[in-house]
Order: sequence, then C-alpha cells, then structure tokens
Amino acid sequence: MVGQGAQGGYNGGMTVSERIIREALLLPPAQRLAVIDRLWDGLAVSPEALPLSDEQRRELDRRIEAMDHDPTCGVSWEDVKSERRKQG
Repeated sequence: MVGQGAQGGYNGGMTVSERIIREALLLPPAQRLAVIDRLWDGLAVSPEALPLSDEQRRELDRRIEAMDHDPTCGVSWEDVKSERRKQG
C-alpha cells in the first residue's frame, strides 16, 4: 500500500526509518552523536548480523596486521569518541 509504514498508518510515503532519520537530523549535534553511539553499540551486540564483503575483510585483516606489527599505530575507539564529543 502506498503511504503505509511498518506500523500500518499513513505517513506521507516515508518508511519508519526515513521518519526516524528525518527527526534525528533535527537534533542538536551532541544529541545526534548520542543517538549514533547508541545505535553503534546496539550493532556491536551481534556483529555476525552484519556480514563483511571480501574487500572489507581484507581491509580489516590489513589493519589487524598493522596493529600486530606496531600497536602504537592506531587510535582507540574511546579516544575517537572522546575527540568527537569535544568537537560537537
């Protein structure tokens, strides 16, 4: 049906995901980042649900090898998030 979302109600032709994204983009940057963090953490609970392409697998293997060779060559996820929060 045209205009029906996952909830079954009329939504102007937008999917539930499109409505969520549209509303999230109206949030201030710090709140958008908090939403991103929650979504990302939710994905981390079941990484097997997101299969990798061969190219992605090769890139991850390359990065793991680089980290094994020189553990100081990378930045932790916590450091990345912390820096991003300071900017936002």
